[in-house]
Amino acid sequence: MLVIAKVVSQQGIAYFYDYKTKTKTPIANVSLKVAYAKPTTSGSDGKFTLEFDGLGIGQKITHSEQPYYKGMKVFNKKEVDNWFIVHAPLRLIMCDYEEFELAKKDWYEKGKASVIKRRDAEIATLKKENEDYGRRLSELREKYNSILDDMQKNADAMARIDQSELDDQMQEVLDLYQKGLVDEAMQKLSDMHLEETFIKTLDRKHFFEQETNVAKEDSLQVLAKLRSSIDLYKQNGEYDKAKECLKLLADKLNTTEDIFDYAYFCFKQNIHQEAIDYFQKVLGMYRSLAKEDPEVYESNVVATLNNMALLYHNIQRDTESEQMNKEALEICRGLAKANPQAYEPDLVAILLNLATLYIETQRLKECEQICKEALGFSNQLAINNPQDSNIYVALSKASMARLYNNTQRFDESENWVRRLERTNNC
Repeated sequence: MLVIAKVVSQQGIAYFYDYKTKTKTPIANVSLKVAYAKPTTSGSDGKFTLEFDGLGIGQKITHSEQPYYKGMKVFNKKEVDNWFIVHAPLRLIMCDYEEFELAKKDWYEKGKASVIKRRDAEIATLKKENEDYGRRLSELREKYNSILDDMQKNADAMARIDQSELDDQMQEVLDLYQKGLVDEAMQKLSDMHLEETFIKTLDRKHFFEQETNVAKEDSLQVLAKLRSSIDLYKQNGEYDKAKECLKLLADKLNTTEDIFDYAYFCFKQNIHQEAIDYFQKVLGMYRSLAKEDPEVYESNVVATLNNMALLYHNIQRDTESEQMNKEALEICRGLAKANPQAYEPDLVAILLNLATLYIETQRLKECEQICKEALGFSNQLAINNPQDSNIYVALSKASMARLYNNTQRFDESENWVRRLERTNNC
């Protein structure tokens, strides 16, 4: 008897985001290439259909190439990188590449000018105080250098704010900022008292169970403004205010996404205990969800475990770091077996994290085994997708070189260094 595999269709619509008019319109002829589906393009109404042979509802969609239209790039990249096969239509937003880069550069320059202005003011204050000046000046410079290092990433997030969905009040804040009137913009944002307004909307029964559609729409609009304000606080280096807003969302909404975002922010800001507490909370939530729907939520379990492993390693709790790495590795092996294109990069990253832990704790025999396994997967990734996978090959070779150097097998270490140089020159 001939068995015919079921083809699963996923609908979607492609838009073009115009920075000048801050509007979105459907766009035709956007090319989409994803694993386990035939290549397709969007129609005149922006609609597209992906037909999957081998994947089903709830499974992650992996892009063989980023959605393509000449001269454009993906605007809602975070959303697109986390597509799953679902019943609802997917949303793809494209934008002009040059306009995006200009917007990103503009956000960076405005934020940089504001940060430098505050830094210089604090240095001037220090000089007047003239008390323990050298130490405090060094700390101050370190603080602002860290802010400036993060600013390119924050500018990228700002350039992706969909201003077609903002109200007039929030639009005025962003317009002031883009004009270089940063202090005025931040003051207006502060005067909006978004945190207090958001809490009041929650008091109207439940956030997602409003008595009227108008009240629900008001709540969602306040939420959208609050999320945009977080990006703006980060862009301006006001991490204390960003932390306050992120914690408010995590505690009040209690969603996995908001709790994870707050935990990750604390991790990056070296607020260790809060990061641990919120990672542990969201890990428990993801584990429960993964029992009901493993295809959707096991990848979230892996991501949380991986971040916790890195956090524990940073604070020298290596036993717990190893435990988290091993659990993440076990789950990720299963995911990669079912969908290698989607999960083998994550598998390599976890293996290399574990290899680093073993090198630093002198468990060199176990490290060698892990490094070889990571290199095997990296080489396969490079064959399938050479442009995006060279980084994994390079990291795997660097780990091999470091391992052999630590075991005083210097000839082998030098050999891996040469291989690494060839990879970097490709």
